[in-house]
Amino acid sequence: KNGFTSGIITDGDFKRIVNKHNKFDKLEIKKFMKKNPVTIEKDTLAASALSLMNSKKIIMGRISEERII
Repeated sequence: KNGFTSGIITDGDFKRIVNKHNKFDKLEIKKFMKKNPVTIEKDTLAASALSLMNSKKIIMGRISEERII
């Protein structure tokens, strides 16, 4: 909506959905997405980004013009 990220979902999330629900063809994605994904500013130093990712135990971050955590 309006060019902003509403949330994210990963292949791991989909795997958990498939394992948990026999019929998921009518499930809305908004019930499973991460609504507040970690976001890193595009000019953040790589070492700082890696430190943040390690501390939050995540393997992927969203890059943006502004930092939203």
